[in-house]
Amino acid sequence: MKHLLSAPHLKNFYFGYLLFLVAGLGVLVYIPYGNEVILLNQQATPTLDAIAQFITNLGLGGIFVIPIVITLFTRYYYAITAIVIFILTGILTFAFKQLLFHGLPRPMYFLGTEAFEHLIPGFHYHSTNTFPSGHTITAFSLALFAAITIKNKYWNLLFLGVAVLIGISRVYLLQHFFVDVFVGSILGLFATLSGFYLTKTIFRKNPVIMNHCLVFNGKVKSREPKLKPVYGNPKPQRVLPLTFSSAFFFKSSNLR
Repeated sequence: MKHLLSAPHLKNFYFGYLLFLVAGLGVLVYIPYGNEVILLNQQATPTLDAIAQFITNLGLGGIFVIPIVITLFTRYYYAITAIVIFILTGILTFAFKQLLFHGLPRPMYFLGTEAFEHLIPGFHYHSTNTFPSGHTITAFSLALFAAITIKNKYWNLLFLGVAVLIGISRVYLLQHFFVDVFVGSILGLFATLSGFYLTKTIFRKNPVIMNHCLVFNGKVKSREPKLKPVYGNPKPQRVLPLTFSSAFFFKSSNLR
């Protein structure tokens, strides 16, 4: 996990997130609980309603299918990591919402309908289980996952920006308080870092699986067999890597 925290291509992502945390702490300290939702609702327009509803759907848990499918055809290590992160985000969301803070009222129920000047016709407003924001957990976990795997400092800021917008959309749509988004972002990053750590640990204990993956510990592992020079022959000889199937073959041959 340490190499992910200190990776050069992630510095701008972490710096941008640090700015988000500082600004978020300012909101939590200086704006009374719930007033941030009312203030944001006062800026609402039909156009912003449509944009917010589109952006907020990017934080649905099913969005994890996209990186999992893509990495299945590129790097198995990342695909397995994405699955582990998806499971972790689900566990964290369930534990906080259903076990630790079950029944906490959402803005519409806590403040009452009369507190808001603008409501979206036909939109479903939830009433309980506000803490934390599950959409925000998913958004920030995916943002960091994309930043780690794509390794582009400019795209990193885009991923972070989209995650922040998803969190703000949850407040705009009266589904969460800002503290729900703030804590959700922390849990999202924690899920991704933990997912990489767990996957790396699993691969270290299972070298056969590691041998079939393209990426391990941040280094590219080529599937091409290494070339080993043979004495008296200038042409190198192919030496196939030991895999489960080849190990089984040699073991069976020795038993004959």
